[in-house]
Amino acid sequence: MWTPVLRELARHPDSAPARALTSPLMVTLARAVYGDTSRDPSELLDRERFASAGAVEEHLLGAFVPAAYADTDPRAAADAVRRLTLLARALHRQDTGRLAWWELETLLPRALRVFGPGLLSMAVLSALLLPVTVTRAVHRLAGVEDVLSLVAALAGQTLGFAFGVARLLPDGAERPDGGSAGEADRRFLLRQGLTVVGVSGALWAAVAYTDDLRFGFRFGSVTDGWLPDLLGGALFSLLFTLFFGTAGLSRRPVPLGLPWSGAGERATARLCGAVLLLGGAGTAGTVLLGRTGDPWTVLVGVTAAGAGTALLVSAGRRAGREGALPARPGRVVRRFAAGMVRGTALTLLTGVTACTLAGLAATGVTLLKSGAAPDLAGRHLDGWRFTEHDGVRSAATTRPVRGTLLLPGAGARPIAYPWGAEPPDCTIPLVPERRCVAFQARETEFESRGGAVTVRLATAAARPATREPARPSARGPVTVTVAYAADLRSVLPSQTRAWLAQGPATAFVARCLPPFVAAGALVGLVGGCVCGVYRALSVPSDTLRATGPGSSLRTDRTASFTRGGVVALLVACVCVPVVLLPGDWGGLVHVGTQLWLPLGTTAVALSAWGRFAVARVWLGVTGRLPWRLMAFLDDAHRRGVLRRSGAYFEFRHLRLQSHMAHDDTPATGASDALATGASDAPPRPREAPGAPVGERGDRHSR
Repeated sequence: MWTPVLRELARHPDSAPARALTSPLMVTLARAVYGDTSRDPSELLDRERFASAGAVEEHLLGAFVPAAYADTDPRAAADAVRRLTLLARALHRQDTGRLAWWELETLLPRALRVFGPGLLSMAVLSALLLPVTVTRAVHRLAGVEDVLSLVAALAGQTLGFAFGVARLLPDGAERPDGGSAGEADRRFLLRQGLTVVGVSGALWAAVAYTDDLRFGFRFGSVTDGWLPDLLGGALFSLLFTLFFGTAGLSRRPVPLGLPWSGAGERATARLCGAVLLLGGAGTAGTVLLGRTGDPWTVLVGVTAAGAGTALLVSAGRRAGREGALPARPGRVVRRFAAGMVRGTALTLLTGVTACTLAGLAATGVTLLKSGAAPDLAGRHLDGWRFTEHDGVRSAATTRPVRGTLLLPGAGARPIAYPWGAEPPDCTIPLVPERRCVAFQARETEFESRGGAVTVRLATAAARPATREPARPSARGPVTVTVAYAADLRSVLPSQTRAWLAQGPATAFVARCLPPFVAAGALVGLVGGCVCGVYRALSVPSDTLRATGPGSSLRTDRTASFTRGGVVALLVACVCVPVVLLPGDWGGLVHVGTQLWLPLGTTAVALSAWGRFAVARVWLGVTGRLPWRLMAFLDDAHRRGVLRRSGAYFEFRHLRLQSHMAHDDTPATGASDALATGASDAPPRPREAPGAPVGERGDRHSR
């Protein structure tokens, strides 16, 4: 089929096809387009259709991709052309020829780029918490939570996470050596610290304004309405991005390499991974065998087994050419120690300062909104009798009051919760005395001494908490229990709380401020662990020397899950002394039990693989790119449309990318918007079809 064409080109070397086919690129494209016998290359001799060399070149460039997919059905070929056109337009607007899987996040709407990591973190966390939920349901350890408050807390965590991603993570690229960038790094840390202090103070002031803290403050307390839960969720998730921002995790993370240097470190990682896997599987197995029904046992076992599996996989993979740092024995330990010291110092300063000022803001707002209270001594209101003797105020009733008592153990004062409110962490493996019991008080008396309120509950014999309320009994012994009253304040008439809680302002601050300061110290310790693990296990990959994009993606995924698992377990170890605090002082046990696992999922969500996972889901759901994105790109590489350069994909030639980017055929209705999301730069003018190849800025094949 080519013989008459070649003869014609030989007779007319100045013809448009002859001049076009002097380029090796055009010869290759012509062979690919007309390699199938169903197409006749003699159409190139049509002088009316191809009046210039540029017209021939444009024809070959436009026909190459459909020809590469000629062995598929027409619909699949059209989809491939549409998707590759979409990618070409995005790369063209970014003014680059390299398609990086970790930069596909730039194709998403800005709002999704900000909210996506938080949503992914909560999705992974929900998957890990599934065993706990099932175990609690089977053993009936949990009551019915307020759905609105739960939704508000999740929404607050999403908002706080998004704010942290946008404001508390450095904007620059991660440094392979993990070192400081000097003045710019110090300016960022100062700005980050001031942001955390200001935002936490404002949020805690809002919590105090929308909630009632006059009876005292404990972490994990019952709130008045859903708005305090929303604000509390934002404060909680703000910590996660603070830790990783201090550690140096960028808003634009790069792929990770494997941190192990030499056979010794890999052997140590294998040993630790095997111990964690076997220990975690055995711990979780005790629940399956019925030896314990504690939900935390399942969660700790699953997390340990997951971290052990990630360590074994990472230690079994060779770093190859992807490691950006030279192999040095003991590097992981040294980097962990340096990162922990630096991180502890920074997060301790930020945490204590922010929490102290937040506590002062919360107590100040509470005092300002308290105002004067009417004198209720000697009055009866809604079944309550109010008295005052020698400065001790009391409110008593003989109406039945139902609820749940959280018994922290070690002889500490119980915490009373109204019926329908679930006490946090009724059981903890390390504190066997801790439990929840249902009660129905025959007589209830709130007592206030200088504004410090407790509650006396005259109850029948206590029994374990269930989903059914305790029923009153006219017989049996009566037990008087003195409990923490703040969470039971909802049983009081709202207008009487201010009278009971009246007392010196200094005493109120002295009662409420210490838990805030202690939480700041805990933030410093946990932040030091996160920074240490991040610096020890975060080794950016050498993307130019990587074996390929798929290998880079798998290595980053393994390294990210390893980092997340180790972060979760190490933070859990740091929180063990907090959990063992006698009497659950200040509700810090709740903070300790709720902090460790979300930090592990945050480490995964903020990684390059996590960002890629969000982009892949969004682009797949919207139909802009296939769900099996890497398989699609690998297939395009096998067909000769793309090529691989380290961890990047590239179009076969920049001329092909430029042609597809300026193709007038629409890729999809939203493809232009997708490409526009990558950059606001205006498109470059399309080259004139008749211009010679050498005069159109055609860069040679790299």
